[in-house]
Amino acid sequence: AGAGALCCLKAAATDPHRRLAPARAASVVMADGGEPVDDLAGERTLILVPDPRRYFIRAFQHLIGIEPPQEPGIHPGAHVHPEAEIAPEASVGPGAAIEAGVSVGPGCVIHGGARLYSGTRIGARVVVQANTVLGAVGQSYERDDDGEFLLMPHFAGIRIGDDARIGANSTIVRGTLQDT
Repeated sequence: AGAGALCCLKAAATDPHRRLAPARAASVVMADGGEPVDDLAGERTLILVPDPRRYFIRAFQHLIGIEPPQEPGIHPGAHVHPEAEIAPEASVGPGAAIEAGVSVGPGCVIHGGARLYSGTRIGARVVVQANTVLGAVGQSYERDDDGEFLLMPHFAGIRIGDDARIGANSTIVRGTLQDT
C-alpha cells in the first residue's frame, strides 16, 4: 500500500514486522484494537475496529460499491429479442442472449455470455454474472415401462426478486408447473 491507500491488517501473522510491512506507507490503516500497531502511529490514520476485514469490505462498498458500475444500455454484441422487456437503466453485456418474454428490471447488470430464456422475470438491481443460464429446461426424467426416458415438460418460468446476485456459470432451470 502506498500514500493515499487504505490498508487492512488481518491478525494471526507469525512475524509482526513482516505483517506490518505493507501498511507502513499507507495513509489509512484498519487494524484490530488488540494488535501491536504502535509503530504505525504518526503520519497515518489508524482505525481500530474489532474485525478489520469486515470493516474494510464495508468501506469499499461505501466508497465504490460492490463492483465497478456498468453503463446502462445494451451492448452491440448482445442478442436481445425485440419482444424482451429491458429497463432503460439496465446494462446488458456483450454476448448475452435474451429471448422474447424476458423481463429485466431497472438497475440490473446482465454480464456477457449470460443466456435468459423466455419466461424469465428479473426484479430490480439484480446482477447476473458471466455465462449464467436462467430459465432453461431442467433435467427431470422418468423411465417409461419400456425403459425409455420421459422428459418432464417445463411449462412455468423463473422469477428473480430484487437485489439478488447470481454467480458466474450458474444455471437456474424453469419450473415444471409453477415458477422457480
